[in-house]
Amino acid sequence: MNCETCRTSKCCPEHCCDWDTCNCGDCPECGGPALQPDSQNSQTDPSVTSVIDETVRPQPVASTASTADTSKPLLLFDMPLDEYISMRVKENLAKEKIEEDRRKKEYDEKAQLERDRHNAVLESSRATIERNKELLKSTQDTLDKLKNTIEGCKQTEQRFKDFQESFGKIMSDGLAKCFGSGEDVEEMKKVYGVPRIASIEEVASNIAEKRNVVILTGAGVSAESGVFTYKDSDETWEIDGKSYTHQEIANIDILQTYPLEFWQNFHYNRMRISHCSPNQTHYAIADFYNFMRYSGRKVTIITQNIDGFDREILGPEADLCEIHGNLHYMRCMFECCTEIFPGPPVDEMVETIPMCPVCQALARPNVLLYGEEYNEEQYKSQTALRAVEECDCLIVMGTQLHCGLPNKAVKDTAKANKLIVEINIEPVIEYGNVLVLPETCGAVFPPIAGIVRDSFR
Repeated sequence: MNCETCRTSKCCPEHCCDWDTCNCGDCPECGGPALQPDSQNSQTDPSVTSVIDETVRPQPVASTASTADTSKPLLLFDMPLDEYISMRVKENLAKEKIEEDRRKKEYDEKAQLERDRHNAVLESSRATIERNKELLKSTQDTLDKLKNTIEGCKQTEQRFKDFQESFGKIMSDGLAKCFGSGEDVEEMKKVYGVPRIASIEEVASNIAEKRNVVILTGAGVSAESGVFTYKDSDETWEIDGKSYTHQEIANIDILQTYPLEFWQNFHYNRMRISHCSPNQTHYAIADFYNFMRYSGRKVTIITQNIDGFDREILGPEADLCEIHGNLHYMRCMFECCTEIFPGPPVDEMVETIPMCPVCQALARPNVLLYGEEYNEEQYKSQTALRAVEECDCLIVMGTQLHCGLPNKAVKDTAKANKLIVEINIEPVIEYGNVLVLPETCGAVFPPIAGIVRDSFR
């Protein structure tokens, strides 16, 4: 409805919003009589109405019957409506601007905190990178120094080895001059002859004429089965913080000082060898042994190998001298008895030192270690030398003759002017009646054995 006095467009106090049935009375603002709204002039802009209704509706002016002046109606505003609305809109806009500025300030402060945190992380990362660069440089310098130190140690070790060789040669020459125990190789060649290269047929023909043959084998025979050799192995094993080669560990001093570590290394080598098997040379030797014995001739096998392949093929009764022992057996370290016993199972790791089954003391492998001497009881050393002394042909295969007994056997045979057959990729015998076959054992001995066997038919 419209107030006749103040011309304010208002809903009735009861909000019935139905003019035709409205009996609510006069204007609640000024008390003036209500009029039906003018269809043309009383329609208010919806936006203005909204502002009035929602944001700028003023509170009614209080009036009482005692103070009201009925001759002058009370005004709702002290300024025109449009100015009042404009003022309130500006106030609201100002408030919104203040709120927006406040939110923007908070956002800027948070953004600044994030930037500061990000910059701090970047600075910390840069500092860490610089420290890592310095650490890396320091580490590289240390590695370079260590490399130079290792190189210096190697050079020192090489110089020491050269000194040992020179010193040994000087001592040997001096002893030879003083005691006459040395050998002049050139003189030996003049006296006993010079080795010469021969054919397989020539070698087989000479062997077939002999009645007593000794075969001396070394690591070169088993190497063709895949058995590792000390000569070709540069592997190391750490004991008490120090690295040792397998050859250095195979020493009586290591066994006595570090028995468990010795056994673990020895058993590791046993496990490796257990995966190998005899090769064609082993079988050719067994075949040669059997048909020579069957024809009434004598054959003795002397092996420096500890893998047990020859014993496995030839059997326990064969004339076989394992002068360095057999890794499949062990004996009492304190020699409570002369028996030998099977070693630990090769498919199990050695966690404790094996014990002697008789006295429960520590056991040791039944092999000749560096620092020990040959003996007849365990290694048949005298039997082997006696066989060499009685033979009329010595066949040497796959050995460099570094060990004392084989070296002595070859020299004694050469000085006795007996036939020596050397089968070595790198021949080492320097004098004597020697027929040389510079080949692998597997390439030449099986054909030789076949030719000799056929010559008996």
